[in-house]
Amino acid sequence: MVWVDREYRDQLRDDWRYTRLFRLEEHLREARMPPCTNAGCNGGQITMRDADGNTTTVTCDVCGGSGIVAVPVDNEDDGRAGGR
Repeated sequence: MVWVDREYRDQLRDDWRYTRLFRLEEHLREARMPPCTNAGCNGGQITMRDADGNTTTVTCDVCGGSGIVAVPVDNEDDGRAGGR
């Protein structure tokens, strides 16, 4: 995994050794991910209104707040965030 500060991206883009990495990044950005299948989900959030007119926004359980189903959510409950 590679992380590059935005300050250095243009310099690395001009370096031929990083061409494949930047092409892969562009390909992944352009890939279409399927949206969340939950009918009430709007960008990973579900807004509910009770009988009194109060609104409550919660995170969607289907997509985990990402808005797309294909991306697994990394959090402390599933063990990946802690490196386990």
